[in-house]
Amino acid sequence: MALDESSKDRGGRSGGSGPQPSASEPAGEAAKQAANQAKALRGRGPLELVYRTEVGERGLTQGLEHRIKRLVKADKEQLVRSAPTAGELLDRFGLK
Repeated sequence: MALDESSKDRGGRSGGSGPQPSASEPAGEAAKQAANQAKALRGRGPLELVYRTEVGERGLTQGLEHRIKRLVKADKEQLVRSAPTAGELLDRFGLK
């Protein structure tokens, strides 16, 4: 199959969606979301990871994350102090 001159100008690709954004110019909804997410932590100073555990399956991890985020700050702090295992966390929040 032969390439015509117009496809050679685009690096041999057929079709195309028009001009691509440059690296210095953020593109699309993902860039907008990233900009908004960065604002949430602006001015909070350096952050430190104080607790981490591996849960396993993605669905369980997401369910656990959702439930933990809904806790009030004092309950989250208590959770970190107690440093439960993944199994204990899943039992506590009714997942498994």
